[in-house]
Amino acid sequence: MYLVSATKQNAVVLEQLKTQQAFKEFDDFEREQLEDNIIEAKQLVEMTDLHLQILRQISGTYNNVFE
Repeated sequence: MYLVSATKQNAVVLEQLKTQQAFKEFDDFEREQLEDNIIEAKQLVEMTDLHLQILRQISGTYNNVFE
């Protein structure tokens, strides 16, 4: 659960960088790098959400087997 929250917050922080003054001073390469990192951060959020769902399902199945 903590990993999911952390990845979501990282994605938000990267998105917020685009609104900062420093972003306007980035050259094309740096802007492209930031955009790539934002995409990867969003993908990581989706992956951690998926893994959390799988873990919950496995845990639920495991509990049902031993009841």
